[in-house]
Amino acid sequence: MLSAVFIPAAFIPGISGQFFRQFAVTIAASTIFSLFVSLTLSPALCALLFKPHQEHPPKASLLARPLLAFFRGFNFAFDKLSLGYGGLTRHLLRARRHRAHRLCRAHRPHLLAVLPRPHRLHSNQDQGYLITVLQLPPGASLARTDAVVRRAAKIILDTPGIAHVVPFAGFDGATFTNAPNCRRDFHGR
Repeated sequence: MLSAVFIPAAFIPGISGQFFRQFAVTIAASTIFSLFVSLTLSPALCALLFKPHQEHPPKASLLARPLLAFFRGFNFAFDKLSLGYGGLTRHLLRARRHRAHRLCRAHRPHLLAVLPRPHRLHSNQDQGYLITVLQLPPGASLARTDAVVRRAAKIILDTPGIAHVVPFAGFDGATFTNAPNCRRDFHGR
């Protein structure tokens, strides 16, 4: 069912198809492999691992009895030690959490005064650039593209908040090739 959704996504044409193709093939292939494993390998492993137990295990030999008694004692001590250690760590974590909560509640006004406050809506990774792409019809001359570029650059510079415009006429941003009907701008604050 999941493959029926993702396999058609592998045949989407264009740039978006190239982007989604790798995800579609990966998810569809992993779903098919998972189906194969769940229908063949998992039942076979269950048949091998989950064999019925005997009601009364066979009696151990005289040599094996002391060894089995040692392992029973070891398992009993290990279980008690594990349960004790788990209870102790839960108790310590609970006490530490309560102590940290009391400390934060007592020092909350001081913490709020010291912590930095966000002063803008965008993240620090925002470099303040905006890229605009204009594309004229195929076959448009470079002179016509340049005229549109200059007119768009003037409109963009008149927009409040825009400090710089760097236009490139004759550059196709999708294919990174020279084309007389394409233009790309970098705007900055």
